[in-house]
Amino acid sequence: MSEFRRIVIDSRYRTSDSISNADFYAELPYPATVPAGSLAYVDNVSLSHSWPTIQENVNDRLYVQEWLNGMGSGTLDRIVQLAPGSYNAQTLQSEVQTKLNLGSNITTGSYVVSLSDGVFTIGHTSPKAQGRSYIFSKEWTDDATYLKIIHVPYPGASANEMIGYHTNPNLADQYIHSTQSIKMTYVDLQRHKSVYIHSPGFGESSMMTLQGSTDVIRRVLLGSATQGDVVTDVLQSGLHSISFTSEEQLKRLRFQIKGHDGHMIAMGNHEVVFEIVIQRPNEK
Repeated sequence: MSEFRRIVIDSRYRTSDSISNADFYAELPYPATVPAGSLAYVDNVSLSHSWPTIQENVNDRLYVQEWLNGMGSGTLDRIVQLAPGSYNAQTLQSEVQTKLNLGSNITTGSYVVSLSDGVFTIGHTSPKAQGRSYIFSKEWTDDATYLKIIHVPYPGASANEMIGYHTNPNLADQYIHSTQSIKMTYVDLQRHKSVYIHSPGFGESSMMTLQGSTDVIRRVLLGSATQGDVVTDVLQSGLHSISFTSEEQLKRLRFQIKGHDGHMIAMGNHEVVFEIVIQRPNEK
């Protein structure tokens, strides 16, 4: 029999040449014939919310400019790199404060990060005349015209969306020092509000992302799931189908679990399970 209607995909049974549970091949034990005109749907998705709050080379950097009294060049630029891992608002507050102070060029004071009602405020104890600091907002890191000149190659991976630092603050001179600080919007520890299951070469997807990806076979909404939760998502509509314009034999399939930015999700070796439901022309 080759007319299987439901195929269970489980990343625990990925092939040996797979990269991870977020980028894997599935070798079907028996080939499944899908005639031209068939449709396929991805249903009953189950995965663990196991990815870290901060992921290396994805959202682990703050870009800082420091001014010191008596410096010939006026300013020094540096990259503050946060440690990858899982955080709540309190532990993230401590990590940001520690890393801002680690390697700082300003010796006349220190950075102070406070947390109130889910909002970070970053200040500095140095008198303005002795030393002050400028932290580039998401507005700046997204454009990065200046940063691409200073940091070559520019690594990106801004943490600003997570800490709620979206736009430049309305400060007299934009710098922080003993009498001036920057207050952000809410901390956002949920980088991914949804994840996307990609499958290159699997039929013709009816979904397109704004990055131009046309191999997405399912978007999985995470809702209120937090780290450690099991995410289950059942198909609510048949509008998102994968179509087959010619007959195909399904045998070896590739699946990738990505975020909105096209980066592979760090699944932490946790599996993903879902069903492929095949609807042949004579079954419509």
